[in-house]
This record gives sequence, structure tokens and C-alpha cells, in this order.
Amino acid sequence: MATKADIGELKYDIEKVRADLSMGIERVRADLSMEIERVRADLSVEIARLRTDLELKIAGLDVKIGETQADMIKWVAGLMVAQGAAIVALVKFLPGFHS
Repeated sequence: MATKADIGELKYDIEKVRADLSMGIERVRADLSMEIERVRADLSVEIARLRTDLELKIAGLDVKIGETQADMIKWVAGLMVAQGAAIVALVKFLPGFHS
């Protein structure tokens, strides 16, 4: 049978284990907080780098779109002139369409 002294020792041991556990939990929390902050800092740097890369690629695409648009306008104008010349030539060569 347990005596009051045994019960007192058990209570003391339980409190000691609780205190040790609480200190361990606090150390783990502190370590996790530091790790979380490190990861956030790393992610912030990586996100900034990706944004810069995307902005450069978008700027490059804008330039290519502008160049392509200018080329398309040149081709359309050239084809319209060629088509007009072909129509004029057909009208001249077909009998009965001109006076």
C-alpha cells in the first residue's frame, strides 16, 4: 500500500515530468518558429526572382507581338497590292470586259 510519502514523491515526479515536457514543447515551438521564418524568407526571395523572370518574359513577348503585328500589316498590304494587280491584269486580258 502506498504511503503519503510515496504519493508525494509521485506527485513531485509527475510535476517534474510536466515541467520537462513543457520546456521541450517550448524548445520545439521556438525551433519551428525559426524554421518557418527561414522558409518564409527563402520563399520571398524566390517569389521576387520569379516575378522578375516573368516580367522580363512578358516584356519580351510584348516586343515579339509588336514585331509580328508590323509584319502582318506589311504582308496584308503587299497581298492587297498583288491581288489588285492580278485583278487589273485579268480584266485587261479577258475579252469583252473593257471598252
